[in-house]
Amino acid sequence: MSTTLDVRSLCEAFQNTAARHPDTVALRTVGGATRITWGEYAARVARIAAGLHRLGVGHGDTVALMMTNRPEFHLCDTAAIHL
Repeated sequence: MSTTLDVRSLCEAFQNTAARHPDTVALRTVGGATRITWGEYAARVARIAAGLHRLGVGHGDTVALMMTNRPEFHLCDTAAIHL
């Protein structure tokens, strides 16, 4: 079964998911020691994106992330695409 999303961008899909499922776990570490809900994910992405913007990073700029597969990578990556 496939589902068609009525969104114009990955950012819009992310925001829609966060709005519809704010209390559902979106990210977790192996073993579940760290759990981040969609609501927390969206709030943290907004704060990181604002910080990147204050540093002068904008739409179309290249942002390099050198991290392992951990929640912080996904937070920063998602924030960068929200610029």
